[in-house]
This record gives sequence, structure tokens and C-alpha cells, in this order.
Amino acid sequence: MHTLSVRAIPLPHCEDLLSAEISRMGITVTAASPRGVEFSTEHEPLYRLLMENRSASRLIIPVSCFTIRSAEELYEHILQIPWEEHISPDSSFRIDGNVKSSLFRHSGFPVLKIKDAIVDRLRERFGSRPDVDTENPDTILSARIYQEDVEVSIDLGGGSLHRRGYRSRGVPAPLRENLAAAILYRGGWPEIAASGGSFYDPFCGGGTLCIEAALMAGGISPGPLRPVQGGFGWRQHKRDLLEQIQKEYRLHNQAAYEGLRKASLSIHGSDLDTGVIGIAVKSARAAGLEGLVQFRECPVHHAAPEPGTPPGLIATNPPYGERLETNTQAELIYTDLGLTARRSFPGWKISFLSPDKELGLATGIKADKVHKLSNGPIPVQLVHAEIEEYTPSSGTQMFINRLKKNRKALKHYLSNSQVSCYRLYDKDMPEYAFAVDIYEQKWCHLQEYAAPAEIEARAVRRRRREAVEGLIQYLDIGSEGIFLKERRKLGASDRYGKQKPAGDSKDRLVCREGDLRFFVNFSEYLDTGLFLDSRELRLSIRSMAKGKRFLNLFAYTCSATVAAAAGGAISSLSVDASSRYLSWGQDNLRLNRFDTGTHRIHQGDVLEFLRTSAKSRDKFNLAYVDPPTYSNSKDRKRDFDVQRDHKELIDLTFKKLDSGATLIFCTNFSRFEPDAGLYNDYKIEELSSRTVPPDFSRHSRIHRSFRINLKT
Repeated sequence: MHTLSVRAIPLPHCEDLLSAEISRMGITVTAASPRGVEFSTEHEPLYRLLMENRSASRLIIPVSCFTIRSAEELYEHILQIPWEEHISPDSSFRIDGNVKSSLFRHSGFPVLKIKDAIVDRLRERFGSRPDVDTENPDTILSARIYQEDVEVSIDLGGGSLHRRGYRSRGVPAPLRENLAAAILYRGGWPEIAASGGSFYDPFCGGGTLCIEAALMAGGISPGPLRPVQGGFGWRQHKRDLLEQIQKEYRLHNQAAYEGLRKASLSIHGSDLDTGVIGIAVKSARAAGLEGLVQFRECPVHHAAPEPGTPPGLIATNPPYGERLETNTQAELIYTDLGLTARRSFPGWKISFLSPDKELGLATGIKADKVHKLSNGPIPVQLVHAEIEEYTPSSGTQMFINRLKKNRKALKHYLSNSQVSCYRLYDKDMPEYAFAVDIYEQKWCHLQEYAAPAEIEARAVRRRRREAVEGLIQYLDIGSEGIFLKERRKLGASDRYGKQKPAGDSKDRLVCREGDLRFFVNFSEYLDTGLFLDSRELRLSIRSMAKGKRFLNLFAYTCSATVAAAAGGAISSLSVDASSRYLSWGQDNLRLNRFDTGTHRIHQGDVLEFLRTSAKSRDKFNLAYVDPPTYSNSKDRKRDFDVQRDHKELIDLTFKKLDSGATLIFCTNFSRFEPDAGLYNDYKIEELSSRTVPPDFSRHSRIHRSFRINLKT
């Protein structure tokens, strides 16, 4: 009998799994390394391995290994290989290249040289040549070139073996099917399924883990599911035997599907994204699992097993890396996962992917074992644990109690004032240095004040996890509605600090303030677009605005302009250096059905605008000035410091105002004091005690506000 020397290519860190799969087929493994699992076998066991294997990436037969110093040497070596034993001249072939060599400027060039040498040899032997077919070739070759080392192989399985034929396109960062199988093997799913245990994936995405779990539990072989992708025209294949075995496994799978239906295993997946749930359902149907795997739209903090479901395995791939804008958002998700697992799945086992140790710790679950894996180019850890029943820590319970206390104290104010966006907590307990802002009872803007350098990072992470666990439980808002930022001292005003690269309007949500509506954005900047501490100031402006021409300097997103328009201002001008914020402000005006022709904008430096337009006839009789504490714009000749420059700013502003006009001045600089020289020309009344809302009363100097009029 003719034996073949074969190498099975494993996933990174999974050669032991692949060796075990091959050994279960009765094949003796001769060597195993990250490079491959080596064995010799006859055709029939090899074809059965092709049908049953779940974790291999490829099965190859090495044809030749050699070293080169040039493209010409590569050509000559390939030319000497007896390709007539492998490729028929009237067939087609494809070369899958993996090139990492300084000998070649372009990775495609050595693959082209290999093709030329093969074609030239076969033309010389037969007088004709095979075609190149990249889609459905008869033979697939694998060429690996690393610096000067070359290995050329025959691909026995028709390309990558991860394909099962069911996965639909459109899922961001999909999990490969063979990696899903490796996760399930590592998590002990075959044994759990055999004992009647259940399966759940709370971040199911396109459903790959759930589908692979069902196929594995039912003993459904992946080989017959794979799409035809060529590669079975190799001259040494035994086509009749291969087709006989393929037919046998198709019949086997039919019986396995029936057995799975009778077993009534509970296999469920959920995801927040409606779109990917639709894809998961479609993929399960394509895999022949319609009705056997259940999917539903559900955020992770509401995930739970069906009543009466026996304990089993949670296996999941939470979002991280390129699937999220920030690492802090990933940390929230992992904390949400850990809390849900302990609250809703006690007694289950869990296996989850994490890109690093810190995110694994964020779950609050103590790991029993950790395996290394790679999810595409990203090194990850597969964390395994027994899930214990959740008991809030003393810190979490203390945090929840303070949230309840604060909400009770604000109840009447929020109800009577129609306030739906407010601050619930602001460093009330020094060890939990957070500001918690609630928007519409749907979203939580969580700001963490940077801890002193002497506080250990481990303690910071623990307190952050405890606070997030408390918020999720008290607010019933999961990680999808909590947006975590870090507050730290900046050289310029915090409110203009960017959190991530600019996105677009899809990141914006709508919140209410009384009868007005505003766009907010929780993901792009440290602030959301609406300063909650200025709520009473906006009400004051609204009450003063009827019949007025309103000037808004440092207008940000024009929320004060919207308030003035709602109060009956006949016109307005909003000035800010940022065209992006002004565009946002115009959207706020349109959202409230105010005319952006009547309520105009001007983009530019505020002080420069005041200097150059001082003599214009465009005058105003109500102004709001809310400058940053400090700003250093590249478009300005010098920096701006509110304490140093506010007198000039106010003087210039009054040149744009009528004689009886009112100016409302506000600053977030807590140590601000009006320049003594201002009192010579102006009546100044501090309003701070009236304009700082009750939900900011713990920090009454969150802003300083003043009403300023010219002395008559």
C-alpha cells in the first residue's frame, strides 16, 4: 500500500489539539510542533481525516525544501521537481504563496517565478501546459518562502480547512470556524455536551461558536459541509475512493442531524446587534441547524439561560481591539460579562477570549486555567473558569447605596424641573473618584478622575470594576449604555479634549432638557456636547431672551443659542473657533425647528472676531460668554488664559452690545476672580449660587457665573 507523508498545519498554540484529533483517527503522529503535525498514512485514513477534522488549517504533502539566494535559483530549483507526477498538463492549478523575504521586493514575484518554472517543465515534457485557475483549480500548491528558505507543498484539502460553507458575509471581525472548534475543545464542550449540558454565547455575532458547538455535539462532520474549492485533481489522489468516502460521510451527517434533534440540547446565542442576529440565523439554516440553535437580540447584561436549562458552558469572544473605539469600552464589556455570568449562570463553566490579562481581570472571575491562542493577527488568551454565584463586594454595595441616596435626594427637583439629564454622583466617596451623569435613564456618562500616582493600578482597576458593577445593577443599563472616560488635568480646557478620532453623526443621540432637544455624543470627546452644570444658566437666558438680539461667544454646540431662540430671541449670532461644533450647533437648532438663517454662526477666533467687528452696525442686547479656562490655538497669536484675559474679552464684547445690554459671563475656572478694574465701568452681580443646579451642589464651584451691565 502506498503511504503518504503528510503535515497538518495547526492553529497557533493548538498543535496538541490537532495531534489528539489525528490520533483519534488511528493515525500515528510522528512529530508535532507549531510548524505542523507530521504523520504517514494511506489514502483512506487521510480522506477520513479530511472529513472529520475540525481544528486544522491545512493538510499538505511537502514536495521539496531548499535554500536560495536569488530569483534565478528559485526558478532552477522548481524546474527540477518532477511536476508531471503531481499536475496533469490538461488540468489547472493555483499557488498559495506566503512570502517573507528580503530577496524580493514584491511578494507576488516569487510566486510568479514558481508558476513559470512549473509551466515550462510540463510544456517541455508534454508539449502543452496547465492553466492557472485562482477560483476552482484542480491542484493547489502551497509555497512558503522565509528569507532564503523555501518549501513547496501539495495542498490536499482544497485550501483552508476552516471553511464549513455556512458562514454569511457582513459580520465584523468574524471568528474562524476552526478557531471556534479549538475554543470548544479547550473548554471541554464535547464532554459537557455528552453529559447533556447546555451552551450559551452572549456575544454570538454571526453565530460561529453556537453553530460549531451544535455540529460538535451532534458528531456532524465538517468535511461534507465545505464548499467545493478545487484541489482534488492532484494526480496521486484516488478519486473513486475519495468520492465513496464523501458519500459515506454525507449519509453519516444525515443520521447525525436526526440524532441531534432528538437530543434536545440547549444551544443559545445572543447579541446586541439585530443585524448580526439575522446573519446568525441565516448561517445556522445554511448549516442545517434551523430550530436546533436559538438566537435572540439581547444585551449581555440581560443574557440568561432558559428556565430549567441544565448548566453547561459559556464560550464567547467579546468585542475588543479593532471592534471598539477605546480600550476603556472593552473593559466595561468584560465587567458586564463577568457580572452577568455570576448573576445568571452560577454553576456553569466559562471560556472567553481576552487580548490581555487586564481585560480578563475586569470580569471579576477567577481564572482556573489560561490557554494562548491567536485570533487572526491578535494574540489572545482563552480564559477558563467555574462560575460562582455573585455576591456584591462591600465596595460595590456601598457605591449602590450612595447612588440610591443621591437619586432620592434629587427626586423632587428632577420631577418638578423636567430634568432627564443630570449628575447622580460626583466623587462622593474619595476612593471611588467618579462623576456619574445620567441621560434619559438610557445612557450613563461615567468619568473617572485620574488616581494619584501612589495608588496601585490593581486597586484602581478593582474600584473601577466595583463602580461599573454597581451602575449596571442599580441603573439596569449595560455596557452598551455606559461610556467611560478618564478625567485628568490638561494644559487646555478639558471640554475640548478629543477622546478618539472624529466620527460622524451616527455616534450622536438625542436627549431632552424640558421641551428642548439636543444632540449628544458620548464616544468622541471627553464632554458630550451638553454641559449639564449650565442647565440653570440656559433657563436664565431663555427667560431673558424675548425680543432680544443674542450673541453667544465660545458657543460650543450652541445650546445657549437654542435656549435663547426658545425664549423668543429675534435673532442670534454664535461664534466659535470650531467649525465642527458650530455645525453640531446648527443641527441642534434644526432639531428644535429654529431657522438657521435667523440664528447665524461665525467660525473663527472669538477675540479676533470682536476686534475686527467692533465698529460694525451689527449690535446685540443680550450676550453669553463661556470661555475655556485655557486655550492655545495654532490660529491665534498668543494663548488665552481666562483669569488674565477676561477683562479684555468683556470690554471687547460690550463694544458689540447696545448700551442697555446684559452680558452673562461664565467660567469653569474655580479660582476665578473678576478683575478689580471691571467694577469701575460695570455693575457685576454673581449668580453662581442660583445657576449651579442641585445635582452639582457637592461642588458648588463647578462654575462661576456673573450678570454684567454697563454702569449708567
